[in-house]
Amino acid sequence: MSTSDTGFHSSRSHLPPQPTESRRPKHRACDNCKLRKVRCSGKLPCQLCQRSGASCQYNSPHGRLANAQRRLWQCQKRIALLEAAWHKYLPTTDLEVAIQGLNDLDPVDGGAARGVVEQGEPSPQGKSLNYMHESPTLHSSLDLGTILEPAEESDNCESDQIDDGNLDWDESTEQPSTNDGIGSLSANRRGIGYIGPQSGNALLKNLRYIHSHLFPALEPASVPLHSPSPSTVEDVFGSSYLDRCIDWYFKLYNCAYPILHEGYFRAQRIGVLPKPKDGSWPVLYNIVCAVGSFCGDMSSQSADHLLYQRAWQSLSPTLLQRGSLALVQALTLLANYLQKRNKPYSGLMLLGMAMNMAQSIGLHREFSSAAMSPFNQEIRRRLWWSIFVFDAGARMTFGWPTLTLVGVSTRLPRNLHDTDLVVDMDELPESRDTFTTTSSLIYQIRLAHICNPAKAQLLENKLPPAPVMLGIGDKVIEWLNSLPLYMQTSSKSLEYENMEAVRMVLVWRSMHLRIVIYRPYILDIIKRRRPLVLDSANEPSRRCADAARECTSSIVMFWHNANYRHRALIWYACYWLVTATFIHITCLLYEPNHEWCLAWREEIENARSTLEEMGVFEPIAAQATRIINAVMGRWPGSFAIPIH
Repeated sequence: MSTSDTGFHSSRSHLPPQPTESRRPKHRACDNCKLRKVRCSGKLPCQLCQRSGASCQYNSPHGRLANAQRRLWQCQKRIALLEAAWHKYLPTTDLEVAIQGLNDLDPVDGGAARGVVEQGEPSPQGKSLNYMHESPTLHSSLDLGTILEPAEESDNCESDQIDDGNLDWDESTEQPSTNDGIGSLSANRRGIGYIGPQSGNALLKNLRYIHSHLFPALEPASVPLHSPSPSTVEDVFGSSYLDRCIDWYFKLYNCAYPILHEGYFRAQRIGVLPKPKDGSWPVLYNIVCAVGSFCGDMSSQSADHLLYQRAWQSLSPTLLQRGSLALVQALTLLANYLQKRNKPYSGLMLLGMAMNMAQSIGLHREFSSAAMSPFNQEIRRRLWWSIFVFDAGARMTFGWPTLTLVGVSTRLPRNLHDTDLVVDMDELPESRDTFTTTSSLIYQIRLAHICNPAKAQLLENKLPPAPVMLGIGDKVIEWLNSLPLYMQTSSKSLEYENMEAVRMVLVWRSMHLRIVIYRPYILDIIKRRRPLVLDSANEPSRRCADAARECTSSIVMFWHNANYRHRALIWYACYWLVTATFIHITCLLYEPNHEWCLAWREEIENARSTLEEMGVFEPIAAQATRIINAVMGRWPGSFAIPIH
């Protein structure tokens, strides 16, 4: 006999003794039997009432006492059996810690713990309220529907959870932040500011409710930036390395977000064209190099951080009292860089400054060709819509309200190469039918126009009407099908090798949006403790599961087949892979014996191994791997995953 079985049977010896005849009150007949003056079995219901279908009650003082004693013994027996089952199936977990974790959910009145007790109490008629009387699976015995969501009704299926009302945040230090740039891995709720219930952190908040007995408290990934040696610092600021950073920037980053015109920037750098006179050039130049270093340099010397620090130190209070195109470009790049370096709130503050400064110089308005050259107008369009895409993405990531486009008249940029734009041109050429510098941005803008109404629905409604969200999801599919052929199929041409990653990130972005649109319906099923039925392709929960599967499979396959991997690609792939994988994990923990469970386990393992490889270069991938290992490695019946 195994140790666990021995513990299970030995615990039976500690069951409370069943009341004996000497302990039972003499007058223990139910009201019906007493009225009819017949012998009563003294059970609830008694044999006579059970045969006749009558309501069996014990309303006399002696009857209520006997009934209370009987219920007490039944409750003690159930507690003993529950403890025995706990020690058998979760032998490495402290039961007292788990109970304390439930009490911590609501320090006022017990929250979810109270919901468990209420559900387990017998009804006035003496019948159980269906607690742990279904199939003998882990789902029914642990009742994850109660644990994963608060028991009380709330105004939103993904209700806000905060600790001590403290929403302050601090990203001023160089130590690893408790925040993460993808808004999905903040296990500790203190000191992370406000992350909305529609954010990527929603699923982890649900899993956090059971972290005390499924996995230990997870601290932020402790991956401090390496301190470069003096020789390394000298190399970083040398012209050779800076040349490579600028090449990386335009090859790997600017093709997705054409904030700068390559020829114009390079001409300014060497002095052929004048640099900005407002003092913004050191900020712009160094942040371009920092972003380029982040995208292209796969070493561990944190050269990008040194370049960022130089850019940040050049951003003076005096400079922020001015407004120019170059300064808006610099602020936008600083904001996006900080999000990728896990300082999202600092990035949002700078993005807000960029947005407001952009409006102060009229980037949101279209001007006639007589007032502004076609070249300048096109550069302004690219910058304005890049800010719009960044803002929409950040607000979706962190669950914040969206901004409207009322009063914006700026047209979309044309699908042109940088080489198609000349400073003294009289008019813009027609858009090209091929992948250009602005192709990705154009379709990101169109996707953001779908994203913002979806986000508004998620923020305004308890649970958005399913037909509305299904319609928005259909628009995402229509958007995907509207992509031109050169963005739908993989190109084997070396000329477009760097565009392949840009194209895939765009497709993954649409998959992620579909997950976010339908995710509340998965959480609503868990909250209401309903079966996870995924039969109909027109149900939001099924569409969420399908989108998560498509996203996971696509990213894993691309990662293993890619000829060239860079850190910008890793960051985006990690973001959306985490979102999709947490859907699989949540579904599996809720219904571990679901008909899709084997597929979920396979997807989780594939994602885990991919994130583990990404973790060598990206701290948030390493943190995601730790969480997956911790959750799945401690779950009974799960595949074996080493816990690091």
